[in-house]
Amino acid sequence: MHWLLTSLALQLLVLVLAKMAALRMRPFTLDNLLHNPPLLASVLCLACQALIWPLVLRRYPLFWSYLATTLVFVAIPAVSHWVFGEPLSAGNLAGAITIAAGLLVLLSDRREARHD
Repeated sequence: MHWLLTSLALQLLVLVLAKMAALRMRPFTLDNLLHNPPLLASVLCLACQALIWPLVLRRYPLFWSYLATTLVFVAIPAVSHWVFGEPLSAGNLAGAITIAAGLLVLLSDRREARHD
């Protein structure tokens, strides 16, 4: 489970660092890309996530591994509000709740399938 959680945390961190990089990069030039610490950190986190992902896939079925990645979509509205001050609308919350509810339905279906 720790590899899965690490992978999800890295995915979320990649998104936050990429947003930070985009906000500080003006104008969009190769030099600005190469001298943008948040962008470089984002690429490093993405590389680490790519190395960890096969460990997740060895342990969990592909469907459940990818299903877990949707937790990033549940977390990102709150993280973007907290880190960047982006608005957290009723639509954002409703979408996150809908995704979380869908995850619960799929997980309960998995539990029921085990008892058959």
